[in-house]
Amino acid sequence: MKKNKFLCVVLTFAVAFTMVFASAGAVFAAETSTGTDTISAVNVNAPGDEIDLAALRYNASTPDSVKIKTPKAGTIALRITPTANTYVKFYDANGQQIYGYGSSVEASTSETDYKYAYFPVTAAGTYTVQMTSASGEAGAYLDAFYYPVGGTPKKGTDFYGSSPDGKVAYYKVTASGNGYITVDIPYGYNDPATYQVKLFSSSKKALFKKGYESVGSSKDYKTRIGVGKGTYYVGVKTSDPYYAINLKFTAVKEKSGSTKAKAVKITKGTTKKGIITASQSTSSGDWYKFTLSKAQKVSIDVSTLTSQGGGSGGLKVSIWSGSKSYSFGSAEFNYYVPDDTLSPYTYGMGGKLQAGTYYIKVQKYNDGNGYYKIKWH
Repeated sequence: MKKNKFLCVVLTFAVAFTMVFASAGAVFAAETSTGTDTISAVNVNAPGDEIDLAALRYNASTPDSVKIKTPKAGTIALRITPTANTYVKFYDANGQQIYGYGSSVEASTSETDYKYAYFPVTAAGTYTVQMTSASGEAGAYLDAFYYPVGGTPKKGTDFYGSSPDGKVAYYKVTASGNGYITVDIPYGYNDPATYQVKLFSSSKKALFKKGYESVGSSKDYKTRIGVGKGTYYVGVKTSDPYYAINLKFTAVKEKSGSTKAKAVKITKGTTKKGIITASQSTSSGDWYKFTLSKAQKVSIDVSTLTSQGGGSGGLKVSIWSGSKSYSFGSAEFNYYVPDDTLSPYTYGMGGKLQAGTYYIKVQKYNDGNGYYKIKWH
């Protein structure tokens, strides 16, 4: 997957003045469209909001600065059109410098050739941007917006967020019943990048017991998490200054047995679908059964969409015979091995299963979870 390395949201300028560059030796002072010394950062997920704009004039020895006010923590993104190569510094209210990405920007070739610098902030407040040129007189237009730390994305819609200084960002999603949540991270600052993903309950209790699942280029920036009905939070941590997250819940109708004694019959040629949720125990599972009236070859097609659940897990499919208290064959499935065809047999039967009743159990392994479908023929 090719990930975007530039901002995918277009914001509209509301310019109320014309930029004028000061001559050498002048005392510089930023001008803003609000007429104050402060401009407000706009939520990148609300592109219709009015944009504050500042004009800065500076040289190599005399900086110019403007204050940026943000209502929430997140990553502050500065969009700049400098007339010369420019150094950008960012300070908190106590004068402490905050280091970020893109603090040295090249000159713009036109008024729409935007350059970007990104700085993480862990609290709402007012911050200061200071600019100096690499050499000579320079000027720049500047506006600011922020990538919030979490939120409530609309289903199937890209939502931009951030995890400043490793802070966990929580994204709310609701499941109407049994099914799976597709977590897709289609855009980010870096390519490749790695995102740490974990499922939490409505009270933000961790449902992945062993940690976070790493989601990156090797997984096409996607994972699917099995859930029951309820409200959840998908937690994300990353060193990337910003990213887009897309959450989608898919309902799955399921009819399975919760124990071997309650196994649901699966007839030849039919497909059964089900969900193993992140909150299930490793010993529980979904049970099915089929009966052979004579010895024959059996194939079981298995297809899965899984999450590793914070470990190296996935789903396990095992075959049980009659009243035996243990399986005589099993296979494990995960993101890297999502499907296969199983061919169970009993020894001395020439690749066939002997007549009798057999059971199929689908369960998690190593805290894995997700969606499956099985079919025997």
